[in-house]
Amino acid sequence: MRTASPVLVGRAEQLAVLDAALAPARREGPSVVLIGGEAGVGKSRLVSEFTARARGAGARVLTGGCVELGTDGLPFAPFTAVLRELVRELLLERLAESGPVVLLIEDAHWADRSTRDLLAFLVSRQQILDGVLIIVTYRSDEMHRTHPVRPLLAELGRLSWVERMELPRLDRRHADELVARILGREPEPSLADDVYRRAEGNPLFVEELLCSDCDSGLAAGVPASLRDLLLVSVRRLPDETQEVLRAASAGGQHIRHALLAAVTGLDDDVLTRALRPAVAANVLTADAQGYAFRHGLIREAILDDLMPGDHTRLHTRFAEAPGAGARALGQGARRRTVDRREPAERAGAGRPGGKDRRGERAGGKVRFRSAQGDRSGRRARPRGPAAGDPGLAEEAQRHR
Repeated sequence: MRTASPVLVGRAEQLAVLDAALAPARREGPSVVLIGGEAGVGKSRLVSEFTARARGAGARVLTGGCVELGTDGLPFAPFTAVLRELVRELLLERLAESGPVVLLIEDAHWADRSTRDLLAFLVSRQQILDGVLIIVTYRSDEMHRTHPVRPLLAELGRLSWVERMELPRLDRRHADELVARILGREPEPSLADDVYRRAEGNPLFVEELLCSDCDSGLAAGVPASLRDLLLVSVRRLPDETQEVLRAASAGGQHIRHALLAAVTGLDDDVLTRALRPAVAANVLTADAQGYAFRHGLIREAILDDLMPGDHTRLHTRFAEAPGAGARALGQGARRRTVDRREPAERAGAGRPGGKDRRGERAGGKVRFRSAQGDRSGRRARPRGPAAGDPGLAEEAQRHR
């Protein structure tokens, strides 16, 4: 069971920004804060802490959240909740105009078109909303290039009374403090190291990975509830993209373009087309050398989802790939507490099962080819630059 920290850790700077944003509302001026951050980074915890303080200082807080429903959310969902709460306050408590109002809209990445239009109207004409601070939260890792909320954020960000805040992961000092607060004691250095290595400063991941019933204090695999969250964006991708991601997960946190091409047997054009949706969805990042999973736990979750036979085949392919080895596979391939060897080392004990065919596209699916070659004995080689696709690297930079 996940245990949360009793206190908010590492967010003093962000709380100060929100406190400062409330000051104009007290003077009946416009004020808006847009808060982005990846899933689990602590947006809801931050605004919960702030709104509790705002209430204590005499502000009225109205909260609404967008709902994920199909492809375009539930119309006006956050504003329906806000109005219901406002009516309850006015009718039951007969509140007078006694202070500023904080209007909190959460999960705007799920906002339907009607909600987006109304939000744009309220923020752009906020001068007529005396004494209101509007706070909007959204998952930045959901903001792919064609996401409908992206242009709204860009438009609102140009207004002088709007401030955009990107909530970062915790640094090592604050991540260690979070572990200590959850445990109620200072953690052993080895436990603190393992938590930070795997959670990479994401507060939710820290909470999920700590395990009071485990001998090491840390879950060996990815807890089921966390795995579901991590795989949401992966399962939205095309089947051929998911298949390549499964292959990449066996190669470590960062994998060279040439090595992935050799393992899958896909030529450069097919591999690039298969990976482009993963980069656009922020599942992978791309650079001049190859690809990296946005978070190591995404790779772990994909790897855990493989069937036993898939593990054996993929590790064997990595071992057979030209130039593969512990250095080629990368340090990120160390994953499990019980078995931290590289895929190539583990594959040494396995046996190739059946014939591996070279990659083909048929019926929209990607079929991998053996890294050793086709039936004629020719080795499969990627066409194009071995160091990765520069276009994908540039596209990844635009999504950050």
